[in-house]
Amino acid sequence: MSDLRFMCAAAVLAMSWATAALAQNYEWATREKTGRVDQNNDIYPSSVYLAFGYEAEIRLGHFFSEPVISTRFKYELDPYNSQVTLPAFDPGDDRYETRRLADLPSEAWEKARLYDVDLILSLSTSHPDYPDVVIHTDVGAPGPGDGQTWSFNVPGSPDWDELFYTGMGFANWTGDFEAHYDPVPEEAAKEIYMSGLQLDDIRIYRSGISLYHLHDWYSRMSEQPKISALKRASFRVARAIGMSYGYDEDLILKMDDGEQRLRNSGMSMFDQERRLRDEWEARLKRLTNLPDKLRIGSNHGPYRQALKDAERILDNADVRVDGFSPLDINPASLPRGRPGKFSGNYRVAEFEEDGGDENWVVDSEGSRVRELEYGEVLVNERYVAGIDRCKMTIVEPSTGRELLDKQFRCTNEIDVWKMIDFEGGREVDTLYINVPKKMGRRVQKANCDQPEMTEFAADRFRMTPDLKIERAGTSTVDIVTAPGGGCIDFHLTRE
Repeated sequence: MSDLRFMCAAAVLAMSWATAALAQNYEWATREKTGRVDQNNDIYPSSVYLAFGYEAEIRLGHFFSEPVISTRFKYELDPYNSQVTLPAFDPGDDRYETRRLADLPSEAWEKARLYDVDLILSLSTSHPDYPDVVIHTDVGAPGPGDGQTWSFNVPGSPDWDELFYTGMGFANWTGDFEAHYDPVPEEAAKEIYMSGLQLDDIRIYRSGISLYHLHDWYSRMSEQPKISALKRASFRVARAIGMSYGYDEDLILKMDDGEQRLRNSGMSMFDQERRLRDEWEARLKRLTNLPDKLRIGSNHGPYRQALKDAERILDNADVRVDGFSPLDINPASLPRGRPGKFSGNYRVAEFEEDGGDENWVVDSEGSRVRELEYGEVLVNERYVAGIDRCKMTIVEPSTGRELLDKQFRCTNEIDVWKMIDFEGGREVDTLYINVPKKMGRRVQKANCDQPEMTEFAADRFRMTPDLKIERAGTSTVDIVTAPGGGCIDFHLTRE
């Protein structure tokens, strides 16, 4: 019996130790990375590629002792080093023509999109047998390449023996990920997780390119369908003139459609198209209004039929555009994502006590972890941020371990509550700090017994997921105070 009690006690201790060791979550962020994705498939015979800069934020944790990884991603396209295709409305074998993205108006640049973006994270560990491992993660559904829109996150929950891999690092390869990397066994994976992890580098493993929105936009904005119809109508009438009256159709058309000349003119793409449309409209008008003195002979039938055909060709141009449908994947049809759920996520709860209401940080079970003091706020369900005048401290709620101590240079005349954005109450997803620099004008108000408003110029900062403080612009902070300290108000104007 004593042996059994010993075994049970040992099991409980081991489970408690493992749960405590797994309590930590990891957050990483990478900035100013560059990438390029090439795509050549059956839809686009010509090579398509997009160059871009990107950022990624990764959160690794666990939920009920199972690993959870949540990744988000944003990117900004480089139109001068990107090549796309556009629908070609001329009849022929090639449905698409290749153009540099920068040749299009700027409003079109963000319509070329990435999707199915997978990242590989290179990590250093403290494990003696696995000093270097990688993680393969999906970023969810990326937004437009504007450098501002984060992807709709799709959190993953792999098995422990599918979380970490070892292999050929960041060498270039073709084929499946599993063909070049070996998974780390479950027990070793848990040891690696508990040993501590550091992000060394991050790369894009693979990504798809969607030109769905670009092609849809171009089909509606471009003059090419009209130009194509004008060309076909002009050639149809020119041939008929040759048949009816014996003229050389090549001499009639002069075999110069002006496209190459306009492309070398330095004009914008749509200005080129409008000029070309006008030229072909004028040319067709001359052909369809052939002077009587040039209508030699009596074989008028081919010419008269060509005039009817030309009208039908122009009418069908609008039908072709209305019926155009991009062949590519529509990014809007892809899963939109959801936030990840991690064990140890904290929230703020309000409790009624004899001395009044108290705000507490509670864990996933609802147990009280830490009371929020004056000037403290819970950030991203993970940390407690507190500011005492111009000093900010970030702590882990359950242990009180100090993670960041930051001293700002600001005026002490402003209250702590005016330094943090409390739009979300005592809980915020992203911590923004407004650091007043100098006092501005004072303005008298006609309410609350003539309170006084003081305007401060302030620098605006934000805290990143990896606990870095980065500048986020400037702001204006207005403080309204009444005589005797009543009627306190606060207004923030972002710039």
